[in-house]
Amino acid sequence: LNLKFKGKGFFRTIFFLPVVITSGPVIQELTAQGATSVPGITNTAAVADFLLTLPRALRNPVDYLLTSFILILWFSGVQILIYLSSLQKIDKSVYEAASIDGASAWESFWKITLPSLSTTTIINAAYTIITLSHFSENKVIKYIYGQTYAVQGGIGYSSAMSFLYFFVLLLLLVIAFLVLSPRSEKTR
Repeated sequence: LNLKFKGKGFFRTIFFLPVVITSGPVIQELTAQGATSVPGITNTAAVADFLLTLPRALRNPVDYLLTSFILILWFSGVQILIYLSSLQKIDKSVYEAASIDGASAWESFWKITLPSLSTTTIINAAYTIITLSHFSENKVIKYIYGQTYAVQGGIGYSSAMSFLYFFVLLLLLVIAFLVLSPRSEKTR
């Protein structure tokens, strides 16, 4: 999406359009209709054979990821937009200097592009983790919401669960920040 080609704007729109269309009540109705999975993807012979080769403990998570593919794409438009804006800020002369020095495209990616996107990766990780907390298909949020009006549990229990969930998300944000933050050469 950062390269120059015909129809670049069209493809950028396609990546971001699902975020605009499926916000709020629209996504809730689509998920209620069962539109959150690729129909029959795990029923095809190739995918079924692949799932059978996996250990039993990995079958359900892989199956869940495959069937949630559309849902993942729906919410990746903002992250793609953030990455795209960061890619456009990288100075082209740095790539030209690297190619003059004999760097391959792979080396340019690892030594120029990826380090330049490290801050953006932290922002996207934080955005994704925070978005997960209010995502309509989040099972933890559904459980907390269900416990709010339950006979056993009630508001106190759901408040405690919300508080714990907040700290889990905060811990995930701290871990993402520590893992993804750029380090100087002295600390490596």
